[in-house]
Amino acid sequence: MKIQITLLFFFIGLSFNLSGQKKLGNVAAAAFQNMTDKNYVAAVQNFGFLIKAPQYSQLDGVKKKEKNTRLKALAVFHYNYATALAFSGKYEEGLTSLVAMEKSSEKREYFSFLKGIYQDRFFDNSVDYKNFEETYKAFADFPNIAYDVAPILTARGLYQKAEAIYTKGLKKNKSGANYYNIGLINKKVGKTKEAKKFFEKGLAAFPTQKSPDNCSYQSIQILLLYELGQPAEAKKLATEILQENPADFCAQENLAKLIFLTKDYKQAITEYQKLVKENPYYDNGLLRIIQSYKELGQTERALTMLNDLLETYPNYALALAERAAILSQGTKYAEAKMDINKALQLMPNHPLIQKINGDLQSK
Repeated sequence: MKIQITLLFFFIGLSFNLSGQKKLGNVAAAAFQNMTDKNYVAAVQNFGFLIKAPQYSQLDGVKKKEKNTRLKALAVFHYNYATALAFSGKYEEGLTSLVAMEKSSEKREYFSFLKGIYQDRFFDNSVDYKNFEETYKAFADFPNIAYDVAPILTARGLYQKAEAIYTKGLKKNKSGANYYNIGLINKKVGKTKEAKKFFEKGLAAFPTQKSPDNCSYQSIQILLLYELGQPAEAKKLATEILQENPADFCAQENLAKLIFLTKDYKQAITEYQKLVKENPYYDNGLLRIIQSYKELGQTERALTMLNDLLETYPNYALALAERAAILSQGTKYAEAKMDINKALQLMPNHPLIQKINGDLQSK
């Protein structure tokens, strides 16, 4: 999750003195930096402080416009508080806090919207995103919310809306990551020439905002080089970055993705296991491990992992589709159809789900 500190100007404008010295804006700055640095324990503490601050939680007598602004900020604080809890292994606690606010806040739609993003990011794809535009407008200027929404839109085939988010981000930050994401969307819709141009621009880009210590701006170049047909150079760059800074998490995750994309599945399992050990909710890391076992022919092991995963997260669409693919290879075609139908209900336009459904239909 790439959080940009530009949104702190919003919170600095809402700063209030604490003990004559400390300001809420400073706490917010620290909290969002904690998220950027993946220091989730500190993020829980700082966002926990912010959501209890009376300037946001006690709004009797505050004028309507100002009240709405503070409620919006409070919702963002709660969302990040819950997210930090989830990344600390306390997903249910985070969800409970959002549900409680959804029930009690006079701006329930804010918390319903952010709860939906939260659930979707952590393997529950049951949220209907068809009619969320009006609520999203309220948070469109919050970069961390926008960058969490964009992958959700992409997974549902809402490419134009996702591209609009990355394009808006590109105006403020000419980062390789923004170019890469726009390039990927163009690639998905068959605009290969346009995609290549964005990948080339990304490779030459220098970000206009500071990168966190554990995520150097060069790390995205690993994937950009791969997309430009240079996998060997991509792996060499990853090795160089990690030799210089073994704690560069972005280089670690991009190396794992590179190894998976180049079909070195045995090594991909090793790399993704490292990431999942550090963060069980890492971007589909468990699914990549399962897919790697499947590609290596270890379908029983993959199926066991899928069963365990879906027992905990029954609305994880990609896991349902992968289980359907394995079950259809044996005698459990009826069970496979149930899984793929549910996956289609959750994410009807996801390319992988559509492919597996097409394979099932042809049998």
